[in-house]
Amino acid sequence: MNALELADALDWVCENHLVGIGDADFKATAIMLRQQQAEIEALKAENKFFKDLMSDVEILRKASEI
Repeated sequence: MNALELADALDWVCENHLVGIGDADFKATAIMLRQQQAEIEALKAENKFFKDLMSDVEILRKASEI
């Protein structure tokens, strides 16, 4: 389960079971989880970019040794 799925589940619980029992705090938590998942995805993409870049640098380094 990722943060988006957890946020959706939390929203469902808030809507169906927590009427008037601190809904705002749980909804804020769901929003925070969605933001964190977006940040995780951005970091994964950035990490992949740098891994690919380092692979290219290594290939070029090996080619210059030939």
